[in-house]
Amino acid sequence: MYLIKRKKGQISVDFILAFMFLMIVSLFLYESELTFTSDSTNAIIANKLYAVVDTFENYAMLSYSENETLLLTLKPVGDISYTIRASTKLINVSRETYVIFYPEKDGVKIEGRDVVNTSVDVGNKIELIANVGKNNITLSKNTLINIK
Repeated sequence: MYLIKRKKGQISVDFILAFMFLMIVSLFLYESELTFTSDSTNAIIANKLYAVVDTFENYAMLSYSENETLLLTLKPVGDISYTIRASTKLINVSRETYVIFYPEKDGVKIEGRDVVNTSVDVGNKIELIANVGKNNITLSKNTLINIK
């Protein structure tokens, strides 16, 4: 029979090394997961903001093509407020906001409670500007319809 001799303190050194290795691996996974989660959240927010621009454009096109007056309700994306620019109109969406689309002969006219006129004309574009965290997001989409 063989007798196993152990050095005193060997178990505690192995335990400390294993614990340090687990801490390093855990910190690496934790940092990777947090970065991934933050980037994924920003991508989801940008996707929802782009959907707002699409919806705005679709309402303008539908109002013009069907010769109907339409009402669009805009809401902030979570707690993120945003600003929409269309032609010379500026719409600040920090609460539930209503935009009314009136069809006209050469485009649509928009009005609403939070729709204000500005001196800056963005032409036949719809621009959405939002602050997400430390980033300033600007989405722009060209339209075929004149918005007044």
